[in-house]
Amino acid sequence: MPNAKNMKKMYIVKLADFLANNGKKMSGTELAQHLNQNKITTDANKPFKEGTRGIYVLINATYKWLDKLGLEEERKKFPNVFVDKSGEFAWDK
Repeated sequence: MPNAKNMKKMYIVKLADFLANNGKKMSGTELAQHLNQNKITTDANKPFKEGTRGIYVLINATYKWLDKLGLEEERKKFPNVFVDKSGEFAWDK
């Protein structure tokens, strides 16, 4: 059974797939709001703070996790769906 960190990453991968398939984008702030609304918390079991580095660390960790697993098609979706305020790839902020 996957651990809590990997389950969170799998959730974000599925969300990225949904966004990509529907031509949508999501900012770090929107992702934090979405995770909080769905009771998905930080590793410290706290809500995500909107617009802070933590959410971008999670996007980055998920992106690298997909790369490590060799899941190129899933990884390719991230630059197009998770963006910062200026519409740029949001994983390394």
